[in-house]
Parts: sequence; structure tokens; C-alpha cells
Amino acid sequence: MAATHIGRVFSNRPSAAKVVAIITLVVAVGGTATAATHLMSGDTLIKQASLSGNRLRKHTITAREVDVARLGKVRTAGTADIATRAVHATSASMASEATTASGLARIAYRSAVFNVPANARATGTATCDAGTFAVGGGDTSSNESGQTVQYTDFLVDSHPIGDRTGWQVTVENETSASLSETVWAVCLPASSIG
Repeated sequence: MAATHIGRVFSNRPSAAKVVAIITLVVAVGGTATAATHLMSGDTLIKQASLSGNRLRKHTITAREVDVARLGKVRTAGTADIATRAVHATSASMASEATTASGLARIAYRSAVFNVPANARATGTATCDAGTFAVGGGDTSSNESGQTVQYTDFLVDSHPIGDRTGWQVTVENETSASLSETVWAVCLPASSIG
């Protein structure tokens, strides 16, 4: 009776289809296990760069993991840059205006009256204060005052004197009466004109 029982056990061998199915199952399970081992690296549980950003907890990325050079500028930062440039431009403009106003405050005008005899030429000089130099000048004539007598005078020459400490003009009078002329010098401190 024991022999009969043993014969039945061996007579129930699996069919070829069952063997193929079992082998397929083993390979499939082994493949999944192999794929899972590729996710692990050393003592870490998840392989680097295998998760998307929405799988991370908030505030877990630090500056060490972020390449700041690849980040774009925040829109409001661009606006802040424009505002900063505007402030600098305004400051520069105000500084320029202050410099101009300061320069104008240092301008001094000096004058001298001289006579031009009838039918002659005469030269007059306006002298700047010590430490200042002439940067411009000219002449005004009494002939310009609208008198009833008509005088004829001509500005022949107008220039700074040699050391630039004053302004000189030469006027020609082509009338039979003496003329009174005024020479003007525009003076600035030496530090202002370089």
C-alpha cells in the first residue's frame, strides 16, 4: 500500500505549461527585485535624482543643493534695480545741479570805465580779484543809451590779458565827441577753471 501511495505522488508531475508559468513568475519577481536594487545606492534608501520636486517635504532644499547662477531674477527684483538706477540718476543729476549752482555762486563780475577820445582808439582793462582769473568779458558803450546825438563806436578787440587776471577791450571812436565805455571781466577762482 505504501508503494501505491508513492507512485501516485510521482505520477502527479506538473505539466510543461505549469513549469513555464512558474519560471515566468520567478523571473518577473526577480526583475522587480533587481529594479528595486537600482533605486538604492550605498546607505541611502532612494537613488539621487529619482524623485520629482512635488515628492519632497517643504523647506528641505538648502542653498547647497541649489545652483543660484541658474536661477532667474525675481520680477520684483528687476523693478528694484530700475528704482535703484533712477535714484542714482536723480542723485547724479542733483549733484550736477549743485555743482553748477556752486560754480555760479563763485562767479564775480568786475568792470572799469574808460574814455575814448574823439576820432581815436582807446583800451580799457577790468581786473579780477587776487586768486581769480578772467574767463570772459566784453564792453558796453554809452552810445547804446538812446541819446539824441548819434555816436559811432566800434569794438576792435576783446580778450583776456596775458596772465588772465583781467579782461581788455579796444574801442574805436569815429565821432567828434568823447565816449565813455565800460569794460567787463567775468572772473572765477583758479580752482574752478583748472
